[in-house]
Amino acid sequence: DLSGRTPLLVAARNGHQEVVKLLLEAGADIEPKGEYDDFGQTALTLAAHGGREEVVKMLLETKANIEARHTCYGETSLLLAAKCGRAAIVKLLLKAKANTEARDTHFGLTPLLSAVAFGYAPIVRLLVEANA
Repeated sequence: DLSGRTPLLVAARNGHQEVVKLLLEAGADIEPKGEYDDFGQTALTLAAHGGREEVVKMLLETKANIEARHTCYGETSLLLAAKCGRAAIVKLLLKAKANTEARDTHFGLTPLLSAVAFGYAPIVRLLVEANA
């Protein structure tokens, strides 16, 4: 599209599970180099940000880069999920060993600090239990 999103990025952002599955089965590049949207998001960061749990599962199963960063603020999928109150996504990413100490490049916030700042007690609990 005009923002530089590939079909996989659009499907992941909108939570279209069947479309994501079809694109992955057809060999869509999970992280095409230089083919991010205008904000540098990957399929995983878009799905995590949007709370698309099933899409996140599929992308993790296909070995998406869990530490890829949104280029605008340097946020990882875990940071985005924590900041947006996506507890189910946070659980998935913690299980997949996401870096709990990754800081965004704008404010220097970790996932824990983001969850605290936005008042997401269930996510704070998950992160504390994960020794964040």
